[in-house]
Amino acid sequence: MTSEQTYIAADYRVLVVDQEQVARNLVINCLSSTGFSDVVPAADGQGAWLTLSNDPKFSLIILDWKLPGGLSGLALYNRIRSLPAYRTTPILVVSGFVERNDFRLLQEFPCTALVEKPFTNSLLQTSIEDLLKESVWYRENEDLIDSLLEAVKGNGKTAEQLIKQVLKKAPKPMPLALLAAKRLVKNKLLISAKAILESVLKVDGQSLIALNEMGKVMHMMGKHEQALGYLRQAADLSPQCIPRLCLMGEVELNLNDPESARKSFQKALHVDAEHVKAQQGLILADNMNELFAAPTAMQVPSSFASLMNTMGIAYVRNHNFARGIGQYQAAINFLPDGEDRARVAFNLGLGYLRWGKPSDALTWFQRSEAEHQGSGNRSASYVRKLLLKESSALTEQVVPEPALPPAVPSADAVASNVIPFPVATKVAVVTEEASAYEIEEAHIRL
Repeated sequence: MTSEQTYIAADYRVLVVDQEQVARNLVINCLSSTGFSDVVPAADGQGAWLTLSNDPKFSLIILDWKLPGGLSGLALYNRIRSLPAYRTTPILVVSGFVERNDFRLLQEFPCTALVEKPFTNSLLQTSIEDLLKESVWYRENEDLIDSLLEAVKGNGKTAEQLIKQVLKKAPKPMPLALLAAKRLVKNKLLISAKAILESVLKVDGQSLIALNEMGKVMHMMGKHEQALGYLRQAADLSPQCIPRLCLMGEVELNLNDPESARKSFQKALHVDAEHVKAQQGLILADNMNELFAAPTAMQVPSSFASLMNTMGIAYVRNHNFARGIGQYQAAINFLPDGEDRARVAFNLGLGYLRWGKPSDALTWFQRSEAEHQGSGNRSASYVRKLLLKESSALTEQVVPEPALPPAVPSADAVASNVIPFPVATKVAVVTEEASAYEIEEAHIRL
């Protein structure tokens, strides 16, 4: 360790992932000789993912790129970077061969470095030291930007002006600008984030981080076509980034283009067949395809959230409870926090209640209550009544189901009259207790 070291090795918990025991031991011995005492080994991707899932407290990961079994180094890296707690965790990739597309993927995230096999202890030590210094720099400057944003109390224009002043004096203006843009996006100061990202792209039009963040900004601003342009440009340079592929699929769903969304989610699943969000996105794309192909006419709601919700309503009303619940559960992961998610969670509760599953209904009513911001949430009354009655036996009875109120059509739906979807009027099977709760048979609309 050098005298300029800004970290203490003993404070770092390290995960070493390598299929070859000899290679693992070489890395572990090198780490031990430089002061890292808390080192956990893993022989494959699945074992490493299980370790990370059960104990997400690692502060450095050394990852062999060519792993055996069903979870490759590429897939594991994508999974790790998809976790909020590990977006900037230092990851040192070691490999005898890394393809060009893989190398571009590693450039998409800060605090990532590559060492090619075979390597010497000296090279490994230097690479780890440089990577950890970068991590310290990133953490310190992230705190700086956060304190600046806190000081301006959400005033985006003032924040943008102060950030530009800081950038003029910064020894590393490009990475700091990208870091600042990310923090602005996180705080939903989108116009200011857009201005910073535009300045970065003028200097480096192929900056993957800038292209990706600009895609997010445009999507959050409702400019989905522009968002897709930035994301596709990034995907041409680095096609195996699962978070971006899922974001592309989400944008394509917002554009009512389920075929393109399906392709994006399938590309993500080609990298990692068990990626949950990609699986959920594929469900939404398939359901939307069915909506567009169905023979029964129905007007399309005016917003993406309404469309996702209405599709779930239709399945539940046709007594396809499993499909409806699956639609709701997939949709809720593609909606921003807040009112939309609270309402879909509420409908999940109603769907489970109509399915005769009060315990599951209670879970989602409680989540809706927690997500809801402001007054008027109807989940609280269901939570109270279900908690009072959760131990009682439920007796089935048949009650007539009222007609579904019409959806609010979008401008596109008005122009093309209607888009078909099967919404049949049938008899709902609910429980005696569910009926006593005065269930709103027509699900809440967004």
